[in-house]
Amino acid sequence: MGETTCIVLNPSGHGRATGRAWQSCQRRCLRELAPVEISVVKNAQEAKEAAREAALRGFEKVVAVGGTATTHGALNGLMTLAADHRKATKFGVLSLVRAQEWSRTLRMPRELNRQLEAIRAGHVLPFDVGRADCLDDEGRPLTRYFLNGACFGISTRLRHDLQLTQQDPAEGLSAMARSLRLLLSKEDPWVRMVQGGREIYRGPWVAGLLMVGRYYPWFGEVAPRADPVDGSLDLVGVTGRLGLRSLAMLSGLFPWRRGHRRDFTIDKGVRFTATDITGPVYLELDGIAVGTLPATFTLLPRQISMIVPSVPVRTMKPHFKSISELAEGPVAAEHLKAGWGH
Repeated sequence: MGETTCIVLNPSGHGRATGRAWQSCQRRCLRELAPVEISVVKNAQEAKEAAREAALRGFEKVVAVGGTATTHGALNGLMTLAADHRKATKFGVLSLVRAQEWSRTLRMPRELNRQLEAIRAGHVLPFDVGRADCLDDEGRPLTRYFLNGACFGISTRLRHDLQLTQQDPAEGLSAMARSLRLLLSKEDPWVRMVQGGREIYRGPWVAGLLMVGRYYPWFGEVAPRADPVDGSLDLVGVTGRLGLRSLAMLSGLFPWRRGHRRDFTIDKGVRFTATDITGPVYLELDGIAVGTLPATFTLLPRQISMIVPSVPVRTMKPHFKSISELAEGPVAAEHLKAGWGH
């Protein structure tokens, strides 16, 4: 008998396309992943609770099926468990509609049959996880976790206004009008960045990301040098005032400009603090709006056992080129002592 699997399924993911795709492949998925149980959820909070409950009930694998919010919620549910219990639970992502950033980070194949083969085989690597200590929309302290990256700046403000418009059209349109006036007046948000106790930036901030992996929703591959097993966060940003130059730089982050992309990495480290100076700066984690700055971002090494194909297991352990390069890493001792995947 294979390992027990709990599928955390959100049929409304990707504009309900996940539900339609699931109807056509449900039998195949249940057959390939048996013994299996399905937990149907509606949002990230329910996905968080379902993933945590599945792990506590003893399921050996938890597989998220849905949009970005579903996977983000499931990750945060597993991160509430004790370390030994969490690392013993294998966490996977099944993409039915399109390859989301999670799957690209894990190097999962696009074909459904090959995804099912990888999940059934259950090869894992201990992936790093980012932790964000920030404020929610009501100004209360909040702790959340992310696997791909964190984003803050003008782009998150506009997406915050768009989400508010969907919930309360009048309030959302008013907020969007205020944001557009700020953009036209070039009153850019100012941010202070601190890494390892030293200030590395203070000034206008167009867009910034702290990346565990290489890919982020909306932007695609923004951190070509980031590695989810190297024990560090990559700070990627477009700084300075909003204008034609910064817009051109920002457009280079988008996936359709891949052939013209530049590397916008500013710094690497284990812990960063971002503080808003001129007003609220909204924060996203893995493409999900969570709150505002100030926020402290911490890299937690080897926190989650991610299901990956056998090829990444071989090619990503370890990712360092030499022993001397390994010795310079922020979690070198951990990588030297521990094994990689099984």
